[in-house]
Amino acid sequence: MTRVAGFDTGTADPDDLRRAVAASPGYTRAGAAHQAALLDIVLEVGTTPRR
Repeated sequence: MTRVAGFDTGTADPDDLRRAVAASPGYTRAGAAHQAALLDIVLEVGTTPRR
């Protein structure tokens, strides 16, 4: 994953990312165990500056 729609990856606000991911159709279709992993990945990518 290198992009999160609507966010500048690497400088996104974690709370904004959480809200956007939780509202996405793919997230709501994922099982509870997968939701936690998906959110962790998105937060890691979305808040880590690119090298």
